[in-house]
This record gives sequence, structure tokens and C-alpha cells, in this order.
Amino acid sequence: MRSLEELAKSARELKERGMSTYEIADELKVQADTVVWLLLHGKEGVKTKEAYDVYVNWNPIGSSVRRLTLVGRAMADMVREAVEAGLMEEPEVVAGIESGGMALGLIVA
Repeated sequence: MRSLEELAKSARELKERGMSTYEIADELKVQADTVVWLLLHGKEGVKTKEAYDVYVNWNPIGSSVRRLTLVGRAMADMVREAVEAGLMEEPEVVAGIESGGMALGLIVA
């Protein structure tokens, strides 16, 4: 799993090589909108109080719409609690990496 800082750095490097937004999106396996956000916010750096990484074994979750929805709602609730407790700032973006993570990212968002 890559950090947001690593994705922003990779996006900037690929842009400097002359790649288009869509080519960068294909290379990093993210959506084009995510690439635009990474390029715009990458200059100022990503400001976080504390990093939260979550690893999900996708197979048993992604194979069931019900499980996917329940896990997504639980993750969104955890983020909401952390924001309300002041442990992290309100997220500007939720990124789902790879094709399986995109569905989960959409539910969390």
C-alpha cells in the first residue's frame, strides 16, 4: 500500500516526464480526478496530524456487496470519530487504490 505522499511524488515525476493526466492515472492505477488532486496539492505537501493506514484483505469482502457496504460504513464511522476527537483533519479526498479499492473508497466517501 502506498502513502499519499508517495503517490503525489510519483504523479509529479510522471508529469515532469511529459505524461498526460490519463496516462498518469493508468500508471498509478487511480482515477484522473485523483491525479489532478495529487498534482495540485502535492506542491504544498500533504498536511496530516497522524497517518492512518488501513489494510484490507479484499477477497472475502469484495465478493459480497453486503460485506463491502458494511465495512465501508464502519470505516467511514471510524474516520468521523477521529475527526470529531481532533485526531485528524477532515479528509479532502478518499482514494481507493486498484480496481477493488475504488468501490470501497466510494462507499467510505
